[in-house]
Amino acid sequence: MKFFNIGVSADLAEELAPKIRLTNQIALILTFNSLVYAFFSYTNHSENTVLYAALLCMALCILPVFFNFLNLYNLSRVFISTVPISLVVIVAAMITPPEKPALSSLILLTTSSLPLPFIIFHFSERTLQLGSLIFNILQIVTFRYISLLFVPSKETESLYTELQSLQLDTFGISFGVLVAIVMTSLLQKSMVDSEKKLKVNLEELEERTRAMEEAKSEMEKSYKELENARIDSQQREWINKGLAQSINLLRSDEDISILYDKLLAYIIRFMGANQGGLFLVNKQDHDEHMELVACYAYNRKKFIKKRIEVGEGLIGQSYLEKDKLFLTDVPEEYLDITSGLGHSNPRCIVIIPFFFNEKIEAILEIASFKVLQEHEITFLEKVGENIASVISSYRITSQTKKLLETSQQQAEMLRSQEEEMRQNMEEMQATQEEMYRKERQYVKHIEDLEEKLNATRKEQNHLTS
Repeated sequence: MKFFNIGVSADLAEELAPKIRLTNQIALILTFNSLVYAFFSYTNHSENTVLYAALLCMALCILPVFFNFLNLYNLSRVFISTVPISLVVIVAAMITPPEKPALSSLILLTTSSLPLPFIIFHFSERTLQLGSLIFNILQIVTFRYISLLFVPSKETESLYTELQSLQLDTFGISFGVLVAIVMTSLLQKSMVDSEKKLKVNLEELEERTRAMEEAKSEMEKSYKELENARIDSQQREWINKGLAQSINLLRSDEDISILYDKLLAYIIRFMGANQGGLFLVNKQDHDEHMELVACYAYNRKKFIKKRIEVGEGLIGQSYLEKDKLFLTDVPEEYLDITSGLGHSNPRCIVIIPFFFNEKIEAILEIASFKVLQEHEITFLEKVGENIASVISSYRITSQTKKLLETSQQQAEMLRSQEEEMRQNMEEMQATQEEMYRKERQYVKHIEDLEEKLNATRKEQNHLTS
């Protein structure tokens, strides 16, 4: 019901929300019970003291709901747990003669309401819970002293006797028992809710324990993944560093042949390899071959010339198949690496075509004493794309330069022809202007003659007439 949720909001603490609902429920129950008590008081005796007290209690019991609406949660719960008992104690003190015991119905009403603080306060709210309970107990214990504050009269004594003799006291006892049952039920419900919540918390704890165990295994797995990721990151960083430095070389304005030498030397040293060669693909008049444009060996450049045909050796095979070759079982005497300790065969040979727009622009051959790793091959492929792009751009630039020179010559011829045509156009324009001027003169002359002819005709017609 919406009434029970008055004052409950989404940002309310988890343990406070059910207590606010209980406060609203108890307020409604006490209001209804006060109404019933007022009805029986009205129908069973003529005195209005109990009736007015019941009506006042009914009005006061609805106030906590209003306090909850204003978010005054502590005030509403303290009010509902103390004020109704205070009102019952005051009424009992007013109508009970000094030498007489309090009505059993009123005693039962007050004592049955004692569990209220335990119902509407969370165990963490010890101050409010114990404060309300102690205040209620003090009211009951000091009942005789409170009754001394009121002066007994014949009307109150008569009312006391009447309440004792009438069914109202029996109803009050029954009503008190009912209140006790309701309070016990609410307390039991609160305990059941707490047990359910505790059970849920235990299940959540077990679930969290299982989750922690799973998380532990996941963490171990993640640690391995992180270690692999760290290695991958280091390898990517190594690749990016090599690419960045190679791009700086490619951006230099040096002669292309010097650039080839520097690039190859940098790649060999950066990878810790020993020898290498860069072969440029040439296609001239149906003559397709690879030409060595740069080589590096034993930390120095060897100036040699070499031409490799398509399909010749490993380099020609790599070009023909358009795929890289990776050899760890290098044939004897395939290639010697010269070092300070003498001559020896390499442990690894890598031949990689450099592609740009799916076209091979160059082929790189590297020989090393160590077996190259996968990320090192990846670096060669990526740097090869950049080098192939520069080679393609250089070729396009060279062709463009030749075309530019040809176009400049043609443009010079066109400019000469254009100048000649411009002069002809100027002469033609002058001729046209002269013809236009003469035409206007002729037209003017004809118009003058027509005017004279018309005048002559008019004169002849006048003479004839």
